[in-house]
Amino acid sequence: MFDWGESTMKTKNVGRTERMFKSITQSKLVKISFLAILLTTVIAATASAASLSISVEEQVKEVTAGDAAHFLVDITNEGDETTDVELSIGESELSVTFSDIPGKEFSLEPGETKTAHVLASTRKEHAEGTFSVPLYINGRYRPLAVEVRKGIDALRLHRGYEEVTVTQGSSQKLQFITENTGNQRIKNIVIDGEISTRLNPEYPKAFFLNAKEQRSTPITIEIPDDFPTGRYVYDVTAASGDVIGSRSEVILNVVESSPLKDRLRLRTISPWEPLTEDGEEVGYRVTFEIENKGLMDIQDVEWDIEGLPREWNVSGDQRFDIEGGETAQRTLEFHTDGDFSRQTLQIGLMKDGMEITREQIEFEGDRIGVRVGGLVVGALAPLPIGIGIVIGFLVVVIFYFMNGEELLGMDMGKKKKDDDYLKRIVDETIEREIEKGNIKRPEDDEN
Repeated sequence: MFDWGESTMKTKNVGRTERMFKSITQSKLVKISFLAILLTTVIAATASAASLSISVEEQVKEVTAGDAAHFLVDITNEGDETTDVELSIGESELSVTFSDIPGKEFSLEPGETKTAHVLASTRKEHAEGTFSVPLYINGRYRPLAVEVRKGIDALRLHRGYEEVTVTQGSSQKLQFITENTGNQRIKNIVIDGEISTRLNPEYPKAFFLNAKEQRSTPITIEIPDDFPTGRYVYDVTAASGDVIGSRSEVILNVVESSPLKDRLRLRTISPWEPLTEDGEEVGYRVTFEIENKGLMDIQDVEWDIEGLPREWNVSGDQRFDIEGGETAQRTLEFHTDGDFSRQTLQIGLMKDGMEITREQIEFEGDRIGVRVGGLVVGALAPLPIGIGIVIGFLVVVIFYFMNGEELLGMDMGKKKKDDDYLKRIVDETIEREIEKGNIKRPEDDEN
C-alpha cells in the first residue's frame, strides 16, 4: 500500500534539498561575479598604470638647509584611451607640495605628456642628511630623495634706511648694502624681492664679493601716477648657491605728488674762472653747488636763466639728475662776442616747467676775473663789498710799492718806501671807506 505520509515527507525533503542547492549556487555566483569585477578593476588599473611612461629629471636633489628641492616629473600616456592620473606622497620628514598646474589630479589624452612639479621644502635648522620623498603615481611608487647640507652663513643684506617717502609719478633708488662677512669669495650673488611689479623694480645684476667686502646694491623703482597712496612693506633677499641667504625689508611710504618747491638749494662757488680766446677774456665758467635736501631723486632738472643779454650765450649741463641727499657741482659757461658789462642774472632750476629754486648772480663787468699781481679779484666775491675793495686797493698799493721802480724804470725815492708813508695811505683809504659806510670802526664792533 502506498504511504501518503512517507511520500509527502520525501517530497518535502527533495524540495528542501533543491532550495538549498539553488541558494548555494546563487551565493557562489555572486562571489564569482564580485571576484570577476574586482579582478577586472585591478587589471584595468594595472593596464592604466602600465600605459603611463614616467621620467624624472633628477631623482636626488642636493639643497642647502632652508631651501626647497624642485623635482620635475614628466608623465606620458602611451595608451589608446584617456587616462586619469593621481599623484600622492607617502610619509616624509619634509614638507611636500605640488604646483597648481597641472596639480595632483589630471587627465592625459593618448600620447599627451604633462610635467608635474613636486616641491620638497627644508628648514634652516634641518640636520644634514638624505631625506626620502616617496611619490606615488596612480599607485606606482617612484622614489625621490633630498640631500640636505648646511650652508655658509656669511652673506648679509643691510638696508640704507628703514622708511622711504616717495611721491606718485616719481622714481627712486632704494639703497641696500650687501656684505660678505666670511673668509671666502661668494659668487653669483642675486638680489631679488617681492616689490610690486607695478613699481617696475630694477634689481642689480648678479655679482660677487671678495672676503670681507661690501657693496652698494640699489634697487630702482618707478611709482606710477595712479599708484595708491599708503605704507607698503617689501621683503628683499640676497642669495647665492650654497650660501645661506639674507633678508631685509624696506618700508615705502607713497604720498600724493606735490610741488618740489625749495627741494633744491643752489649757490655759486667763487672764484669764477675766466675764459680766454687769443689772450682775450670772452666769458666766465661759473660753478654752482646744488644740494638735494630730500631723500627722493629728482630727474631731468633744467636751468632757467632770466636777464641774459642777446649777445651772450650759455653752454654746460643744461639738464641733469640729482639723487636724494646728494650735493653736486654743475658748471655753466657764459660767452659773449662783445664786452662784458655789469649784468644781473636770475638763475633758476626747473622740473617739468615748475620752478624749484632760484638764485641771483651779478657780473661786475671787467672787474671780475681781472688778474692783479697773480691774484684774481673775483676770488674776493664772498667777502663784503667794502672789505673786498679795501683789500684789493691794498694789494695794488703794496704791489706798486714793492715793484714800482722796476715797472717805471725810475727811482721812486726813499720817501715812498718809508713805512709812515705806506701807513698813511692805508689809513686814508680805510677812513674813506668808513665815511662811505662800507666798513665799521673796530670800536664800533666792540660796542
